[in-house]
Amino acid sequence: MWYCSECGQKNEGRFCVNCGAEYYEIPEQQGYYQDYDPKPKKSGKGLIIAIIAVAALLIVGAIVGVMVFVGNTNEDIVEVQGTGVYYYVSTYQGTTDLYSDHNIESAVLSVLKNGDAVEFIEETNGVFTYVMIPGSGLMGYVRSDALVTSLDKVVDADPDAEIAEISLGEYYVTGLEGSLSLTDAPGTGGKTVALVENGYHVALIEQTSTKYWYVFDYRSGEYGYIQKGYLTDDPDKVTSGAPVYVEPSVKTIVADYMVVDTKNYLALRSTPSSSSSSEIGKTYNGNIVGLIEKTNSTFWYVYDYSSGIYGYVKCSYLDYQYDVYSNNSLGTDEYYVKGTKNYLALRSEPKGTEDVEIGKTYNGNVVLVIEKTNSTYWYVYDYNSSIYGYVKCEYLSKSK
Repeated sequence: MWYCSECGQKNEGRFCVNCGAEYYEIPEQQGYYQDYDPKPKKSGKGLIIAIIAVAALLIVGAIVGVMVFVGNTNEDIVEVQGTGVYYYVSTYQGTTDLYSDHNIESAVLSVLKNGDAVEFIEETNGVFTYVMIPGSGLMGYVRSDALVTSLDKVVDADPDAEIAEISLGEYYVTGLEGSLSLTDAPGTGGKTVALVENGYHVALIEQTSTKYWYVFDYRSGEYGYIQKGYLTDDPDKVTSGAPVYVEPSVKTIVADYMVVDTKNYLALRSTPSSSSSSEIGKTYNGNIVGLIEKTNSTFWYVYDYSSGIYGYVKCSYLDYQYDVYSNNSLGTDEYYVKGTKNYLALRSEPKGTEDVEIGKTYNGNVVLVIEKTNSTYWYVYDYNSSIYGYVKCEYLSKSK
């Protein structure tokens, strides 16, 4: 026989017939106790005893709370009454973390593997569930989406399966001669995150534009942008093709050249090839074109001032002019390299460490200053090597 501390009801079973409170064998921890008479005593002595008893219970409860909190730091683990409801860890990654609080920035108490059982304590905010690890008494928070209700629902650990859930389709790289960059931004301005080759398997994540798609490369495990024209959804149609060239998205003219030595005209082309189908315009001897990119050893991408057309031309018919409008003198933003002992390093970042060195230029070479970054480094285009990079501005001069 026991009395409920919540409502005072006398009970014989485990649950209070009046308010539903549950009876436990550990009265100090749970707050329910046996043989308690809820009727108040009329004497002052009884009231004093009752007050002392309540105070004692509060003190004991506080002590037990501290023991539960620090119980995992010593050998004394306080037994906690669970709910008897069990969940099982199930993630495509194969593991999930047990956190000290209901957010991922809190401390990780343990790493749980697929199939590990945890006992449900309570759901906190819809994202995390408070659980206890059976046998150890260790309690913490697990992401609710990493738990399933039975062992037969536990998935096999397979990171690719998670990608498949968000994929808009499975594709294969095709039509390359060599490799193609997977970049962190669409167009030529993005940085390479991985190189893909014919036959590589990718998952389509987003159809970003009519030219570029955002994909996941299964081989490297990287996300990035790729030209959709080099993808096929049929692995049997993977083929080799011509070298890949992408029209520059940033059309900055870095130097002027004069068209020379043609018999009739110099063709402007949509692609760096000699096929008649690529011809989109014509320019003639004596005309000036602005260089945008030295695409390869045969074709350069230019802007033809006379026709207003951007296109690829054969570079063997171009004669370099420092500034065709001012008697071949340096342009306003052009400088000579001067005063180096061996060479002037071109760097990917404005700092002096060896790991950012991407090229070299030498005394007497001319560079175009794109940006005067700071008092030490300027960002330039080196005409000799066709490399953009940062150089120490103390080695640049208007005099040769």
